[in-house]
Amino acid sequence: MTTSDAPPRSGLLRNASAMALGTLISRVTGLLRLVVLAWALGISSLSDVFNLSNNAPNTFYDLLIGGVLASTLIPVMVKASSRVDRREASEALSAILTTGVAALLAATLVFELIAGLVIRGYMLGNHDPTRAIQLSAATNLLRLFAPQLFFYGAISLFTSLLNTRGRFALPAFAPITNNIVAIIVLVVFRLLYGHLGTNGAISAMTHLSPSLLLLGLGTTFGVAIQCAVVLMGARRVGLTIGFNFDIFHPAVREIAKLSGWTFGYVLGNQVSLYVLLALADAHSPGSVSAYNNAYLFFQLPYGIAAYSVMAAIIPGLADDYAHEELAVFRRRFGRGLRASVALLIPSAIAYLTLGSQLVGALLGHGAATTHGVNLTVGALAGLAIGLPGFGIYLAMIQGLQAARLAKEVFWVYAVENGLTVILAVALVSGYGVTGLALAVSVSYTVAAVLAYWVMRGKRLAPRLGPVLASWLKFLLPSLAMAAAILLVSHHFAATGGARLFAKLVAELIAGGVAFGLFLWLEYAVSALAGRRRMI
Repeated sequence: MTTSDAPPRSGLLRNASAMALGTLISRVTGLLRLVVLAWALGISSLSDVFNLSNNAPNTFYDLLIGGVLASTLIPVMVKASSRVDRREASEALSAILTTGVAALLAATLVFELIAGLVIRGYMLGNHDPTRAIQLSAATNLLRLFAPQLFFYGAISLFTSLLNTRGRFALPAFAPITNNIVAIIVLVVFRLLYGHLGTNGAISAMTHLSPSLLLLGLGTTFGVAIQCAVVLMGARRVGLTIGFNFDIFHPAVREIAKLSGWTFGYVLGNQVSLYVLLALADAHSPGSVSAYNNAYLFFQLPYGIAAYSVMAAIIPGLADDYAHEELAVFRRRFGRGLRASVALLIPSAIAYLTLGSQLVGALLGHGAATTHGVNLTVGALAGLAIGLPGFGIYLAMIQGLQAARLAKEVFWVYAVENGLTVILAVALVSGYGVTGLALAVSVSYTVAAVLAYWVMRGKRLAPRLGPVLASWLKFLLPSLAMAAAILLVSHHFAATGGARLFAKLVAELIAGGVAFGLFLWLEYAVSALAGRRRMI
């Protein structure tokens, strides 16, 4: 296939299917991990301490390195890999990878040194009587979680290399290993230390205790295993990758050039996330965990239906733009945009109609309380409203990044993050964690419209009419699904236990049948109308 050829649907389908399968299993095991986390630690100040500490390496990684790598690596690696001289291609990729690993090592060392300051920043608004022991426990955990910064960075580096070489399946399956290790760690923690209670477990982690080492080192070990799986796959990419610490290599300099604007919007992302988590931590015990739990549910359909499609076409989009094939870029991007967002519409409506039963059935066990479950339900409802907008927004951002338009991405992110902070501050006092979720939903949706306008100005956006028409086809079946779910819910009373789980299953079956039936009717009517036009 030449660069001017239209991208074959079979290639997109094959890559997206491989990623979707791996992502599906990864997300399901991630959901099981969330269930076990709520069972073992509850939705309380104990889980808040764990989540704040465990999220911090991700935040720091994204701030210093991750966002830069994610937005610039694949376009630059595609350009490097396309060189006719394989020695030059290997040299360029080796320089990128060596420099990246060195930066990760330096960042991890710094992170270890400032762990206490990071946790203090998150807990500035926390006035709970047990704040002192929460602060000490969270700091100790973070020191054990800090190596995750290096492992996540290495995963991102070598996943980009694999994607550039057309290998999509392994990175999608790799998180399964991490989730399995984390589940085992949490189960063991619950069995050994569940009798301590919330404050007792937090107090035990204020010093070098077995419970601290189990949670801290065990969780980090899971990330290390995931990294090892990706590294094993990267060894078989067909290129000789060696040590080449050359910060002045043209490929490294290009990444540095693109990283200026990128660092700006990544900083904005992390400031926005910091504000959300700090407001949640200050509002009430369990709010941080409730938001994290809801956000995992929120990302589940995106990770399966949308991310797999878009990630599979990004190398092709980067190649289209590099060869100035804008018409091919628009067609490829349009297909990805239509497919990736379509299933987010029924997912959003499903969350709004059965979110309470879903969260109750999956998280309402063990150490989890009714209050914590209700906090999660409210946060999920707020996020569900913005799920389609979230999918559109990220697809647009990925399209802009494939075209290496870092400046434009910065300004779109700036609007989204600024609006999130303003709305979060305005809504948290009256609506708590639900208000924080609503702030995120509104901001993503507004920014999605802005991003499309920017892409249209760069002649990169597909025509809006066909895209909207493809999404509207899913609206009526989604509403039929919601009606079926509500009908079953009205006639099936359940508040907990096995009966609540049975109710959830019945609602899912009824909703799925209604959705499939109305979708089939739409296509049947459309096909009949087409035949009549032919006559």
